[in-house]
Amino acid sequence: MLRIVGAIVGEQKRPIVSLSQQENGRQNVGEEFDQWVEQYRPITNPTGDSGFFVDDKCLMFETYGDDLAVVEKARRENPDKVWTVVEGDDNELYLGNGYHYVNRIGYFITETAHSGDPVNIKID
Repeated sequence: MLRIVGAIVGEQKRPIVSLSQQENGRQNVGEEFDQWVEQYRPITNPTGDSGFFVDDKCLMFETYGDDLAVVEKARRENPDKVWTVVEGDDNELYLGNGYHYVNRIGYFITETAHSGDPVNIKID
């Protein structure tokens, strides 16, 4: 079960994501994100305390500090295993493959590399 932790998006703090069905005020991102988790297997951030959680394990890496150092190391080793959560021009959140700097909210590092073809998942 995914636990929601807020993020600052624009001027508002709002939940990032929930893998559960609409219940207890949580949002559902749908099967597309579930399939992404199964296919690419994001690794756990053992020191993470915000962002995306599955079974109380943080999956997102922050955009600064030690988390960013881990992401940059993963990027040097295999850039096809790095993914970025960004805020789009429509103030919605998107998960896309690759390392992005502009409008970034956080990063994922996956066990399975992407093919290099663009992947974008809207997070409702």
